[in-house]
Amino acid sequence: MAVLTPLPEKVAVAKKKVAKEAKQYKWIKTEPEPRNITWKGSITHYDEVQTPLDLFRMFITEDILSNIVDQTNLNAMRKKNLALKSSLEELRRFLGVQMLMSTLKLPAIRMYWENGMRYSPVADTMSRDRFISLRSFFNICDDTLMIPKGEVGHDKLFKIRRLYDAFRENLKKIDPEEIQSIDEQMIPFKGTIGF
Repeated sequence: MAVLTPLPEKVAVAKKKVAKEAKQYKWIKTEPEPRNITWKGSITHYDEVQTPLDLFRMFITEDILSNIVDQTNLNAMRKKNLALKSSLEELRRFLGVQMLMSTLKLPAIRMYWENGMRYSPVADTMSRDRFISLRSFFNICDDTLMIPKGEVGHDKLFKIRRLYDAFRENLKKIDPEEIQSIDEQMIPFKGTIGF
């Protein structure tokens, strides 16, 4: 049986032809034809969400906050045998102070209360020692229930699992909008994430 193979000269000619054809594009400037695409999703109006605080409360519910209060008090009792006696209202103030501190950063936390640098929205909301105490005992879950690393059933997100699951459930309540914006990561990350 004979196998047909092109001669080397013909191969070179064929390659030149392809190269010449590829260069002969003619671009024309025209407006793209509009496509008639209609939104098929539902439009939901969230009348109860009027302020950023309402939006925060939509995701971080009273159940989540009361769990954090319980776990924070429990953590203080376990670590230092200290009755922290934190309340839901105090936790709200603590979270508000944390958010304020994230917008106005000072080199050290104690500076928000110092005479020279005193920042009234923070200093008038909570005393420095109480803030530091809450911050050191702040906890979301019961650490004694955590399965050690390497054993079956270990969850790398255990410490935030309850908050994570509740937050995801609350996200499902929101209907997607017609126009979505997905941002890319601004700072490249070259590491690995364990979960």
